[in-house]
Amino acid sequence: MLYRRSRFDPSLLDPESPFEIDERTGHTSPSMLRTRKRILLDAWADPGAIFLPAAADGPADWLFVASIPGDMIQAPLAPPDSGDPAKCRPIGLYRATQEQGRRYREENA
Repeated sequence: MLYRRSRFDPSLLDPESPFEIDERTGHTSPSMLRTRKRILLDAWADPGAIFLPAAADGPADWLFVASIPGDMIQAPLAPPDSGDPAKCRPIGLYRATQEQGRRYREENA
């Protein structure tokens, strides 16, 4: 039997405040958590941001790829713990891979 993953719908995310962020986001200090939140909100403001499907067997539904000043980032996004369809839970923050950057440029050409 083939398992088909059901992913949250990114089009339902709150345009102003899409992230459910807690101390697990990055497993880091409060000041670093504030920095990560600021980076995520800067990335969210990128009109060219894209959502790529994450691995079917991992905890994230999507890889959010966006350009921020001076860099391109990716954040794995999981469904929110709250169950609110207007929120998602970032479970990391990383520099985008070359392949993700290529996909971003292609989709924004």
